[in-house]
Amino acid sequence: MYTSTAVLAIALAASTTLAAPSQVKRQTAPCMLNTVNNPSTNQVASSINQWNADVDAVNTFLNTALTLSVSSLGAAAQNAFNFAQDEPCQLMTLASVPAIGTAAFTCAVSDLTNIFKSRVLDNLQSIINKPTDTAAVHAAVNDINLIRCCNVLPDATILWTDTAEDSGIGGTVQTVANRENACATVDCSAQTPVCASMDNGSF
Repeated sequence: MYTSTAVLAIALAASTTLAAPSQVKRQTAPCMLNTVNNPSTNQVASSINQWNADVDAVNTFLNTALTLSVSSLGAAAQNAFNFAQDEPCQLMTLASVPAIGTAAFTCAVSDLTNIFKSRVLDNLQSIINKPTDTAAVHAAVNDINLIRCCNVLPDATILWTDTAEDSGIGGTVQTVANRENACATVDCSAQTPVCASMDNGSF
């Protein structure tokens, strides 16, 4: 099965520049590992590994954010932001793997494209801008936890699993996204879409 037109359109929507297959599409500062189109097996592995590192860095921040002093909070949020803004770079790489077009995969790409900036990056930026506003910080952290636990991390797991298995590296890279501590108590019953419940083919 080849990637649907919808998946390609969604993946490219987050990028303003394109390049030939297997070449770097974007070399902007937010990318810790540059986006590539139609990645090789090694590039898929590198992208998944980098995205794992991004997720873990944001998890570390979220696990401690509400206990940090005001003097430490801004810098910690900035560090988390630096890793988080790399995640869309890896999304575009994995979304361009050409042999995947399941309903779950397409849903995950679309969901991440739609929610990540407004619910993760913008919330982190608000903490960076106003670390002294305790109520706003709590609201931002809680909203990030909700959207990551219910949408972002399950979506990432779909993309990592599908692209790793399709590339023959399922047993060599981590394909389940680690969760922050808050995920143990976050209620996802009202969150949509639930991409993990959709048809994911043989993956």
